[in-house]
Amino acid sequence: MTEVIATHCGTRAFGIKECRFLVPSHEYAVGCFGFVIDPDRHALYDGPSGFVGVQGRDHMIEPPRRQALLLRMGAAHRETRRHLDLIHRQKACRAERMTATEKAKGRSHKRSASLWTRCDDVLCSRRMSTG
Repeated sequence: MTEVIATHCGTRAFGIKECRFLVPSHEYAVGCFGFVIDPDRHALYDGPSGFVGVQGRDHMIEPPRRQALLLRMGAAHRETRRHLDLIHRQKACRAERMTATEKAKGRSHKRSASLWTRCDDVLCSRRMSTG
C-alpha cells in the first residue's frame, strides 16, 4: 500500500484541507494531472504516517510569521558571510606578513633589492591553505 496526501482538485495552498489515503501500490501511477483518488476504492487513512512532518501539518506556520522567519534567516546568513569574509581577509594578511618576515630574515643583500617573487606567492598561498 502507498500512502498519499490529497487535496480537493489538487490545490496546494495554505489553509487547504488535506486528506491521507492508502492506495494499492500497483494502482499508484502519477499521470500528467497527478493521481486521482477515488473515495469509493481508496481508503481514508488516519494512522501513523511515513511522511516527515505530517503530524505537524495542521499547525503550519502562517505566511506573515514565515516571512518574518525568512527575513531573520537571511539577516543571519548575511552576517555569517560577513564574518567569514573578515576571517579570510585576516588570514590572508597574516600569511602575507609571515612570508615577508621570513623573506627578510633570510636575505643577505640590501633592503632595497628585495622583491616579492612567485616563490613568495606560493609560500603565502600554502600558509593560507594550512590555516
